[in-house]
Amino acid sequence: MKTRRLWGLLLTALLAFGLCPALAFADEAQPAAGEAGAATAADDAAGDAGKDEGDKDGEGEEKPKPEPVSLAGATLSLAGGTTFEYTGHAIVPAVTVKVDDRTLAKDVDYRVDYASNLLPGTGVVSVVGVGDYDGIKTVTFTIKRSAGNEVALPGSWVKNARGWWYKNSDGTYPVSCWRVVDGARYWFDASGYMATGWLSQGGKWYLLAGSGAMVKGWANVGGTWYYLGANADDAKTYGVMATGWLKLAEGWYYLDPSGAMASGGWKNLGGAWYYLGKSGLMATGWVKDAGKWYYLKDSGAMATGWAKDGSTWYYLEGSGAMATGWKAVGGTWYYLYPTGAMATGWVNPGGTWYYLKDSGAMATGWLKLDKTSYYLEPSGAMATGWKNIGGKWYYLQASGARVENAWIGNYFLTADGTMAVSRWIDDYWVGADGKWVPKHGTAGAGSSTNTGSGDVGSTKTVWWSDKDHVVYHLDKGCQSLTGATGLKSGAAADAQAAGKTRPCSLCSR
Repeated sequence: MKTRRLWGLLLTALLAFGLCPALAFADEAQPAAGEAGAATAADDAAGDAGKDEGDKDGEGEEKPKPEPVSLAGATLSLAGGTTFEYTGHAIVPAVTVKVDDRTLAKDVDYRVDYASNLLPGTGVVSVVGVGDYDGIKTVTFTIKRSAGNEVALPGSWVKNARGWWYKNSDGTYPVSCWRVVDGARYWFDASGYMATGWLSQGGKWYLLAGSGAMVKGWANVGGTWYYLGANADDAKTYGVMATGWLKLAEGWYYLDPSGAMASGGWKNLGGAWYYLGKSGLMATGWVKDAGKWYYLKDSGAMATGWAKDGSTWYYLEGSGAMATGWKAVGGTWYYLYPTGAMATGWVNPGGTWYYLKDSGAMATGWLKLDKTSYYLEPSGAMATGWKNIGGKWYYLQASGARVENAWIGNYFLTADGTMAVSRWIDDYWVGADGKWVPKHGTAGAGSSTNTGSGDVGSTKTVWWSDKDHVVYHLDKGCQSLTGATGLKSGAAADAQAAGKTRPCSLCSR
C-alpha cells in the first residue's frame, strides 16, 4: 500500500516539471471521479490499517508471551513435618509452595502428586507447575512404623484347618502381637493364629469375640457382666478387664477381683458399706431396702449417726437404718418424725407436749419462750397444774404457761410464778400453805379447823354473775350483787370453772 502511494506522488512530481509526456496518458481510460475518490479512500483506509497493525509490534506481528516461571527454585514445606506414623492409609501431607516471597495457589499455579506414600519407607511429593509456572519440584518424607504401632500391613485373611491367620502382602504374618485390621483389634498367638475368648496377657485379661475382634465396653458372659476398657487413647486400660471401682459417665460401678460386676444389694468395701442397684450403679442419697431407709453419702458410703440432707437432720443407726421417734444420743434425747427428720420446737407424740431446742435436744426444766415460762419434767413432758419445784409451788395452765400475778382458786401466784405464802395480797391473807384465810384477824380466823366456805373443794353454794370479773360470792345478798343479771350458783369448783378465781372480799369478811 505504501509503495503504491509513493508511485502516485512520483508521477505527480514528474508531470509538474514536464518530465512525463502527456500523451503517455492520452489513450488510457481515466477513472471516474467517483471511482478515483473511492480508490483513494480505500487506499487511505488500507494504509491506516497497516499503520495500526504496525503499531502492535512495529513490524505488523503479535507480541511474544512471557516465558513460564520455573519451579526449580521454589521452596516446599510439608504440614506436619517430614516424618509420619504408618496408619494403613495413604499419607497425603499438605504442601506449601513459595517462589521468592510469593506463596503459590494450588490448582492455579501448581498441582500435587504423591508416590510411595502408603507403606513404611520414603514418600514423595511432586509439585508440577501449571499456568504461569512450569517444571517439577519434589520433596520427600518418611513413613515410620514405631514399635507400638499395631496397624496391620496390607494383606488378607486366610483360614485353614487350625484357624484364621492374617497374611501380609509380602507373605509374612503377625505372631505374638496385637494387630488392627479394618479398625478392629486382634491377637495373634505364637503360631500366628487369631485368638478368641478370654486372653491373659501381661497380667491383664482381655475378651475376644468369636470373630476374634477385641471386645470393648460392657460384655455379658454367661449371665455375668464385665467391663473392658473402651478408651483407645489409654494404652494401659484399652480392652483390659476392669476390677475395683469404675467411673463412667452415668456414675460408679464396682467390679469384683474376678471382673464380675457387683449389683443388687449391699457391698462392704474397705470397711464401708455401699449399695449397688440392679444395674450395678452405685447408689447415693436415700435408699429403701427391706422396708428401712438408708442414706448414702456422695461417696456412696452408707451414713451412720447424724446426717444432714439439705437443711434437715436425720439420725442413722449403727446398721445405717434411719431412726424415728425418740432417740437418745450421747445422753441427750431427740425426737425424729416418721419421715426421720429431726424435730425442733413443740411436738406432741402420744398426746404429751415436749419442746426440742434448735439443736434438736429435748428441753427439761424451766423454758422461757418470748415472755411465757414453761416447765418440762425430767422426762421432757410439759407440766400442767400445780407443781412443786425446788420447794416452791407453781401453777401451769393447760397450755403449759406459768401463771403469774393471778389467783388460782384460793391461792395467789406472784410475778415470778411462785405461790404466795404468809402475806397479804391486797385485802386477802394467805397462810403458810399459800391458801387464802377468810376473815383473817377476827375471832376464829386462821384456825386450822376453819377451812372457809369458799374453799375450792367445798360443796357449799356460792354465787356469781356476768358482771363479776374474777370473783364469786359466799353470800347471795352481797351488796355487790345488787342489780346483777344472769346470776348463777354452784359449788366453788363450778365458779372456778366459770373463770371466777377468788371469793368476793366484801362477803367473805
